[in-house]
Amino acid sequence: MGTVYSKKIRQRLIQTADKNKITIQKDIFRTWTDASTIHTSGRGVPCGGLYIPRRYSHSPVELVKWSDIERTANLLYLFLKDLRGRPLKS
Repeated sequence: MGTVYSKKIRQRLIQTADKNKITIQKDIFRTWTDASTIHTSGRGVPCGGLYIPRRYSHSPVELVKWSDIERTANLLYLFLKDLRGRPLKS
């Protein structure tokens, strides 16, 4: 099944990236994360995902490009900073 992400969080992440000229890639595969059960717990907890492109996932020699880490951290910071003033409603 995988994790079901909130459309509003996804849209807000994309808008934040566009507004700040941060290049992104959209994941096309279902992703299984620790959020895979919390999104259906109780009334549900809205979830969103940010992933850093990498090679050799889950191996001792996983590789990432440092600039991808910086861009992802910047996107998360800008998203959270903007979220304080504009809460997400279901």
